[in-house]
Amino acid sequence: MGFVVYNKENGRGERYYKTESVAKSQVTRHNKELDWRGRPVPEWAHCSYLEYEGILMGMNDSTWCMWKFFQQGKFVTS
Repeated sequence: MGFVVYNKENGRGERYYKTESVAKSQVTRHNKELDWRGRPVPEWAHCSYLEYEGILMGMNDSTWCMWKFFQQGKFVTS
């Protein structure tokens, strides 16, 4: 499974990479750029494709964090 680079303002996927290191470097490079007017470009972020599915579902930050936690399977049920 790969990693998605997405626009933080609207959640739109911008790029897909096989490794996290490449996705992270592309985000860092993009976030340092300026547009033609000298203003910062819209900020990008990266996450695994599994985590990005929560963004596609339109979850807000708190709901997405909880959904992400349960997708990792690191919780204990009794």
